[in-house]
Amino acid sequence: MSAGASITAEIMAFHRATEMLRPEDERVCQDPFAVKFLSQEWAEIFTERQRLTALAIESAKKFPGINGAVVARARFIDEIVLQYVEEGLAQIAILGAGYDSRAYRIQEIKENVTVFEVDDPSTQEIKIERLIKIFGEKPGHVRFVPIDFVSDDLKTRLMEHAYDPQKRTLFIMEGLIFYLPAQVIDRIFTFIAKHGGFSGAVVFDYLPPSVINGTSDRTEVQNFRKDLENYGEYLRFGLESNELATFLMQRGFELKKNINAPDLRAKYFPGKSREREITPIFWFAHAAVRGL
Repeated sequence: MSAGASITAEIMAFHRATEMLRPEDERVCQDPFAVKFLSQEWAEIFTERQRLTALAIESAKKFPGINGAVVARARFIDEIVLQYVEEGLAQIAILGAGYDSRAYRIQEIKENVTVFEVDDPSTQEIKIERLIKIFGEKPGHVRFVPIDFVSDDLKTRLMEHAYDPQKRTLFIMEGLIFYLPAQVIDRIFTFIAKHGGFSGAVVFDYLPPSVINGTSDRTEVQNFRKDLENYGEYLRFGLESNELATFLMQRGFELKKNINAPDLRAKYFPGKSREREITPIFWFAHAAVRGL
């Protein structure tokens, strides 16, 4: 892995990959490509049952409920994506794309939608290498947009890659906004509201302030924060769930859905998965540009 590439992006892919090891009638989300994005180190763990089992036990103790929330998040976003694609969506912009595989595993996207994967150059470079290994070439319906979210202008970077602000666009921010400063988030939402096309929308997840500032005494929060610091990644932005509608309205959006991860248990966790732990620190949201 080259310097600066996101460790958390690979950990999230690992969560989705291990979900595929469950019986089909117990899976919360489907991502057959996740395992293909793993580095040799993670792939070796994935294929060695004893190491994988040991890691699962350790992770359940250190991060109770995180895995449940991560796979629920993937499923939640998948459903929103499919809804928009069925309505004739023209573009998807995945901000902080990491090892997101929606552009490759959802057939309707491959056939009808232009996808912009916007991410840090170091992580994106590795992803492109792995995509070429998988497909033999870069997929033609995906445009890779390297960016530093803090110092670069999102509009400029997207327009350089033939983004059309007149076309209806869904923006995905999965595992992103809590790593960004508030002023950067404001710029992103302002851009989407003005340049997301007719009936543009956004789907994202967020964390409460107690997670961001470390005042939460939950085991998964304290260990999550410690690990992030070891990776050189830091939490910067949080919102209370009852503040979200106002936050979005002030930035030109109408809140469509705001749900806590455990509240998706009945809908997403079938069979034996119904008993899996799901941390309540993650919230998932869907909003549309207001007035369109």
